[in-house]
Amino acid sequence: LELFRLPLAVGTRSFEIERLQTDIGRVVKMAGTVEVLPLSKVKAIDREVDAHEITSNGRYIDPATGASSRYQSKAWFAPSIGFIVKQEFIERNNQDTADGIRVSLVLKAYQRQ
Repeated sequence: LELFRLPLAVGTRSFEIERLQTDIGRVVKMAGTVEVLPLSKVKAIDREVDAHEITSNGRYIDPATGASSRYQSKAWFAPSIGFIVKQEFIERNNQDTADGIRVSLVLKAYQRQ
């Protein structure tokens, strides 16, 4: 996605994209900001690795109804591994009164091919 544009460039930028949700067949717009931080240590794969923290704050917007929900995604990309080693995602409900989705992922193992 446009959110994780490689190669990473430290700084903040805005984005606006449309994507098709294949499971329900509708188009959703995403708009917001992405901030890429310099390399820092993060615990993943049972050790510390150098990774860029990438924070995205924005809204999902349904073009058909105008309804929207706020989200925040944080991902830690380790260039030495070439992959995201940790990710946290939160999406609020349409009324912005509660979390609708909350997910945390950590890479436990990997194998280069």
